[in-house]
Amino acid sequence: MKPVMTQEKKVVIITGAFRGIGHILTLHLASDWEVWPVCRTQEQSDLLRGTMGNTDSTMTLFQGDLREKSVVRSIADHCRRRKNNIHALIHCPGPIIYSSESIPAWAIWESMFKDNLAATVLLIRALSVFLHRGRIVLFGFSGLKTSLGFKSIAAYAAAKESLASLARSAAKDLACRQITVNVIAPGVFLSETGQIPSQGQHLLPSIPLGRAGGKSDITGVIDWLLSPKSQYVTGQVIKVAGGLHI
Repeated sequence: MKPVMTQEKKVVIITGAFRGIGHILTLHLASDWEVWPVCRTQEQSDLLRGTMGNTDSTMTLFQGDLREKSVVRSIADHCRRRKNNIHALIHCPGPIIYSSESIPAWAIWESMFKDNLAATVLLIRALSVFLHRGRIVLFGFSGLKTSLGFKSIAAYAAAKESLASLARSAAKDLACRQITVNVIAPGVFLSETGQIPSQGQHLLPSIPLGRAGGKSDITGVIDWLLSPKSQYVTGQVIKVAGGLHI
């Protein structure tokens, strides 16, 4: 009787895995993928490890600030030691910073651009070499529209718009290796406790589908983007927002 050959799970790296959408995707993909979550602090790593201990998953957990080259280099070194390609990089940049000023202090702009652009550039440059025919998914936001200005989130909006431009450029550059690069722009989503975030309450009347997004609304799009069915889609901003801003 021939032994049953088990198929090796493909590797997906998920940044921002401790909170929000990053955490939802980490738990969702853990059963079918070899998940490599990335958390910023040791405390976040320890808490996530406890959560993941209840799942049937193969996990390699990384900890550190992705705006630092040494942290990104440690992930690349691990890829190199494995001598195996990774299939996907899902980058969920740091949290939004609100300001009472239309043009906030430079420190806020600097933080938003480092989280969204510096970390993204470092990750793509270091890890794309391991992503032949793989997927890169970056997270933007549903307000992404060049004709709009924003009061309390000017720095965040500018950084996310730049992130979309970066994604289009990376999509062109990496197409020769059949790597796709796309942006998901989520709208108002329920928190992990099922609550609508306070900042999203006032947007509900503007959502044509009449509700906030749930877990399946974002996991379904990710499943499609990581599958062969999306192999001809690259350089796109996919709004998962129930029609917000149309």
